[in-house]
Amino acid sequence: MEARYVAEILVRRGAMPAERLEELVAAASEKHVSLTDLAIAAHVAEEEAVVRALAEELQMEFAAAIQPNDIPQELVDRVPITFARLHHALPIGEWNGTVRVAIANPLDLTPLDDLRVLLARPIHPVAATTEVIED
Repeated sequence: MEARYVAEILVRRGAMPAERLEELVAAASEKHVSLTDLAIAAHVAEEEAVVRALAEELQMEFAAAIQPNDIPQELVDRVPITFARLHHALPIGEWNGTVRVAIANPLDLTPLDDLRVLLARPIHPVAATTEVIED
């Protein structure tokens, strides 16, 4: 998604102050980095607020916590740890043949497509912060 559109979502949803919008959009474009990563790194926005705002905008479930004991070991074993760490994406459960996957960047669909192939099942994304996924 375009940086300005993402910034407007974050401002509209209260995750980022409006007065920082132009500055962050320009910096993200100039540095060729993600606006969300830049806003979090610059302490303009908290990761949870960013992920929650994007999840709400995309009408995606948000997980504030994940219980490791609830994650089926069979799913975890099928996902390489390097993939999970690189993409901050982790299967967290299964329901009616669909795998629920926690993902820290709800805008990045590539890891979800890869997991769909890797697990050979439909995927249902659930937004979560990097910290929640890594824990």
